[in-house]
Amino acid sequence: MAYEAEDTTEESLEFLKDVSPLFYKYLRIRMGVPMTLETVVTLSDGDWDYGIYIRDEHNAAIRSVSPDGTETRLVYSGNMIYQIEAGTRSVFNIDTDADYVDSEIENYRLKIPYDEVISSEFTSGTETYNGVEYNYETVADSQSSETYYFDKETDELVYLVSDETVRKIVRLTNDFDKESVFDIPADYQQLTFDDLMAREEAAAAEQQSSE
Repeated sequence: MAYEAEDTTEESLEFLKDVSPLFYKYLRIRMGVPMTLETVVTLSDGDWDYGIYIRDEHNAAIRSVSPDGTETRLVYSGNMIYQIEAGTRSVFNIDTDADYVDSEIENYRLKIPYDEVISSEFTSGTETYNGVEYNYETVADSQSSETYYFDKETDELVYLVSDETVRKIVRLTNDFDKESVFDIPADYQQLTFDDLMAREEAAAAEQQSSE
């Protein structure tokens, strides 16, 4: 039997409550069910819309829209995972185990190991970012840092800035009201997990031949 590490998230949160109260408040929402998180992620190729939608422990969807407007969704429901690609008008129907689907949904909720929390450095203050003054809290370790910018009046998270990316928070709530993310287009080509693997293998072979 595989060893499963003890989940020390609650212990971490108790530690963070006083050390980093705004970060703590964000985490409480981010870990909740139901949960909706919509962000705009700025990368080198442009802005990506990215959303995590958790209706309950057994149903969730992940949505991304590339800078050119192409949408891709992963829908987790029951014992099924659907990979929906607007660009190719395809739906990959992946029939799997319900426990596996639940574990994948759980992975989109934050877990915070206590040993990582107590070895991190926390700083806070007030800072102007993109021309607006925010309260901020920075979480840093020996390898990376993330700065969280919060609205000074509402304490809501507005930006999450790491060493590599900038995320603008469009919506973060423990409400769920976007059933459309679960829609499976009936007019798309219906494909299987084997079809997905065949495509990935073909892409890998093509890349290897071009090197």
